[in-house]
Parts: sequence; structure tokens; C-alpha cells
Amino acid sequence: MPKGVNFKDSYQVMLKDAFAHFQDSLAAGSFLPALSFVYTDKAEEATITCRFTDNEKEMHFAQEGGVTELVMDSDGIMKAKITILVPRRDCYIKKVALHEIGHALGIAGHSPDQRDVMYFSVQPDLNVDPKEVKLSARDIDTLKAIYSQSEKPSPIVKVEGMERSAAGRAMIISNEGSAAYKAGNFDLALKKYQEAYQADPTNAVIARNLGGLYVNLGSINLMARNVKVAETFFKNGIDVLSKHPDNKPFCRQACTAYGSLLMMTGRAAEAKIFIEKGQGK
Repeated sequence: MPKGVNFKDSYQVMLKDAFAHFQDSLAAGSFLPALSFVYTDKAEEATITCRFTDNEKEMHFAQEGGVTELVMDSDGIMKAKITILVPRRDCYIKKVALHEIGHALGIAGHSPDQRDVMYFSVQPDLNVDPKEVKLSARDIDTLKAIYSQSEKPSPIVKVEGMERSAAGRAMIISNEGSAAYKAGNFDLALKKYQEAYQADPTNAVIARNLGGLYVNLGSINLMARNVKVAETFFKNGIDVLSKHPDNKPFCRQACTAYGSLLMMTGRAAEAKIFIEKGQGK
């Protein structure tokens, strides 16, 4: 772990605490894979390298306290390089470290909730006990969604007589997709959601189901190093979700996730556009 400038021993302690917290959080959930970190001072041996800097120009955006650059090949993510801005309070260093480790482990997007570690920025004036800086329940749920593909679809709805109308039949097909999703059959879920959306593209719930599945599949494929496939899914999700005003919050999340993928693949100018869309700008 290169130290860089303005280094304090406590920064490295906070960084290791952040890695340990991820390791413990993964171990606590039976739905997540076992994970352990081995530390080395030799950068060439590391899968994730970490360093500190006092140069704000190394950040992609002014509000960032850290940045993660992913080394990718045709198969996807191979290595990650984390850079954390100093000097800052220890609690700030730990929260930024948790955030950037999340990206290094494959969380492409950002949370819209300031209470989450994966919120898009960390307040520079953060001043709490470092022991209180932890992954939130939503952060854990994000890992759960990526690793176990278990996010809940929209509720299944059935209304008497709905099969007699075109809109009703589309909703029945969408419900079949939701049942397939819940059973873990994502190929069938995608087929059903696409069929339902084609039958009734004006239904916001159907669009949300399809768009949400596209985005989830984008995150899953990014984790599996299928970057081109992930990008296609993210684009499809944004396209579907953007057509319904009721789905605007979900579209913003999709834009943020896609913006993160663009940043990871070295397309900062494009990434900025989508990240700002994700922030509602």
C-alpha cells in the first residue's frame, strides 16, 4: 500500500479496518461468497492497490474523496487501483475507503441515500467515531443483489377479468415474468417482461420490471467481467425506464450505474453526463 504524501499511520489502520469490515460483512451473510484479503507491500503482486494523495486534481470530480480505477481486459475487471484524498479525519478516510472498496468489488453504481457508504460523495466535515462508520443495510443489500441476484421484483398483481383486455393480458405475462424472476429463472423472466412490454409499453409497472431487470443484469454481467454485455443491458434499462415519468427515480439509478461503468472503462466525459443525470441535473 503506497503511502504517498501527508501520510499518517492511522490512515493505513482505517484502510485495513475498511477491508476487514467488508470481509466480516460478507462472512455474516450466507448469501454471499467467502472473501479474505491478504496484504502485500509489492504493488505488482496486488489485485487491489491502495494509495493516498493530497492532489485534488487526481479526483475525477470535486466532491470525491477517492477514486477507483479498474484495469480491464476483454473479459472485464482484472485489477483495481484505489486512491484516497488526504489529509482528512480518520472517520472520513474509513468511509471513503469503504466506498472505493465497494467499487473495487464490483458495485458499479451509487446510492441515492446519504446514509449509505455507496452514496456518491462523502461530506468532508464528517466527524464521528470511526467505529461507527459501517456499511448500511442498503449497502449489504446491494452486495446481496449483485452476488445472489435476489432483488425482489415488483409485486405480482391479479385482477378478476384482466385476461379479457389487452392491457390485462400484458400484466398477466408480466406477472409470469415476476414469478420466473422470484424462482431465479432470469432468462424466462426477461423473455416474459419483454413480451409484456411489447404488448403494453404504456404500463409503468411493466416498464419498471423490464428496465429494472436490464439494470440488474448489467450489474451481474459487470461482476462477471462481461463488460460489453453489461453496457448493453444498462443502455436498454435506461431506454425503457426513461419513457415513463413514474420511473424517473429508477432511471436516475440506472444512469448512475452506467456512468460508473463508463468511468471504470476510461470514458470520463461520457461518464460525467450520466452521473449528472443520476443526480437529477
